[in-house]
Amino acid sequence: MLDSKLEIEQIQEESLGLLPQWNYRIIKPFKQLLDEGISLEMYYCIQILR
Repeated sequence: MLDSKLEIEQIQEESLGLLPQWNYRIIKPFKQLLDEGISLEMYYCIQILR
């Protein structure tokens, strides 16, 4: 039981550590494209082709 709790806490800490990268690499470029008038469908097509 104790190991499971430690694993969950470790996963939570590592996930929180990824948030800045998530924002920088995914959210920020995605938001910029949407602001420039690219539709959500077009964004997904670009990602698939990329």
